[in-house]
Amino acid sequence: MRNSNYKLVTGPSIIKPPITQRLKVGYVELEKGAEVGEHVTSQKEEAIIVISGEAKVVIEGENIKAKAGELVYVGPDKKHNVINENSLTLKYVYVVCNI
Repeated sequence: MRNSNYKLVTGPSIIKPPITQRLKVGYVELEKGAEVGEHVTSQKEEAIIVISGEAKVVIEGENIKAKAGELVYVGPDKKHNVINENSLTLKYVYVVCNI
C-alpha cells in the first residue's frame, strides 16, 4: 500500500505545487563563473543549502560566502543572487515557502 503523503520525484530537479501544498524545492548546479541571476522571491522565504563547492550569495548588496554543509536564509522580498566564483562546481538545494 502506497502512502499518498510521500512522492518520489524523478526527472526535473524541482518540486512545487500541485505536488506540494506551498513548498518549492529545487536542486541547482552552477559551473565556475555562473550565476542564477538577481531576483526577488516576493512574499516568500528561501533557504539555500550548499551541498558542494562554495556559493557567493548576494542579498540586498551584502555578500555572504557559504561552503558545503552551510545554509543561507533569504528573508521575504529580498533581492538576491547565487554566484559560483570557485573553480569547483557549486551544487545546492533551495527551499522556498510562501509566508
